[in-house]
Amino acid sequence: MSTSPANMESSSVIHASRLGKAYVSGSPGRALLDRLLTRTPKRLDALIDLDLKIYPGECFGVMGPNGSGKSTLLRLITGAFRPTTGKLDVRGRVVLLDLGTIFNPDLTGRENIVATALATGLRHSDIQERLPAIMAFSELRESLDNPVRSYSTGMLMRLGFSLFVHTQPDILLLDEVFAVGDARFILKCIEKIRELKKLGTTIVFVSHDGNAIRELCDRGITLKGGRVYREGSSLEIVEAYHASLGLGHHQDDTQQSTGEDDKSTQELADFSIEEFMRDAVVPNESEALHSQDIKIVGVKLYRNDRPSSGVFMHGDTCTVNWIIHAHRSHSGVTSGIHLHSVTGAYVFGTSYIHLDTPFDVKEGNDYLLTISIQLLVGPGNYVLSVGVAKPNLDTHSQNGLQFDRAVSITELQVMQFDLTAAEPVPFFGLVKLPAKAMTPLMIQGNQIDLIKRR
Repeated sequence: MSTSPANMESSSVIHASRLGKAYVSGSPGRALLDRLLTRTPKRLDALIDLDLKIYPGECFGVMGPNGSGKSTLLRLITGAFRPTTGKLDVRGRVVLLDLGTIFNPDLTGRENIVATALATGLRHSDIQERLPAIMAFSELRESLDNPVRSYSTGMLMRLGFSLFVHTQPDILLLDEVFAVGDARFILKCIEKIRELKKLGTTIVFVSHDGNAIRELCDRGITLKGGRVYREGSSLEIVEAYHASLGLGHHQDDTQQSTGEDDKSTQELADFSIEEFMRDAVVPNESEALHSQDIKIVGVKLYRNDRPSSGVFMHGDTCTVNWIIHAHRSHSGVTSGIHLHSVTGAYVFGTSYIHLDTPFDVKEGNDYLLTISIQLLVGPGNYVLSVGVAKPNLDTHSQNGLQFDRAVSITELQVMQFDLTAAEPVPFFGLVKLPAKAMTPLMIQGNQIDLIKRR
């Protein structure tokens, strides 16, 4: 929900006035040579005449294409860069979570926690007091004693986020931190951000994920070419960001792959469980519910009938295949999928009973289940869950026997709209709903021409 500055404390914690940052291209030696020869060095303006106020306890979103000045703005706020023009006033202790620069690759995770926390201004006694909470939140366990150079980007995100949210900064800067990491941990981070907001921490959140911006941020800006392209509510800046993109050709949402039924039949005829499981996602054993009678074995995604790593375009057909194993026989079974945004918003769910196809299973057998959906959703990151249950068919209640549930088992990334410069954005928001516009009719006095509407 958007928060108006008028409803906040009147004194801003970040105040930029006609802020500008320019770089001189080329090497320092080349720039010196240009000056000696009285030549004007080539100048690159990263930020131009930026006016900005951010208030205590606000989550402020920053969007924009690559090279628009987002990271430069964050480094100006930290004090790592000095403004070329204008003024910038920052009140409070600032920390920046940027996965590319914060850690020493030769130190262990535990050593990096101590070294980085000391660099943020914490005392050694405070670090030792908070170390158990940092380690527990990261869930890295024994990996904390390994050199950071061995960490994946997802592990680096866990370490960095866990560290900085426990240093209790006044201002927390997040630079594309949710572009990596598993969906379950991202949801955990989202809840922590909401908790920090309630405690009064100011958060500046840079992201390309419109869903995350909409749900976390009160308001923000969209940058383009170093200038403020739009300032407003989180919804307004997301819409502006999408509208500012002009790339390629947009494929019609209604286009589908040909020969779908024939291909599916052939794939089923040659189906092998061993081959399916080679690159399937296997559920965590701890996610089983109530009964062990039916278990989810593995899940795979397909994009327009081809195996997918989880990256889709808006309008693609996403086919979810999963295998269940029946340890006991049951009738009237259903199984389904649930799609959430990474911030926890429930986007869509369906199942075999919703599609009028409940089924029976026999003890000792495996079953391949398939549900296909068209991804008429906005660009962003989503998480998919799969479940299997035996609902009460008399009342169509879902509160029956829950066999297994694979929560946030895999992720989907829906890419930005692919548009030409002349095309409008297909829709704004989280999902595309069927809509139709009628021909405008001129009202003449007390009459209107209804014939045109027939």
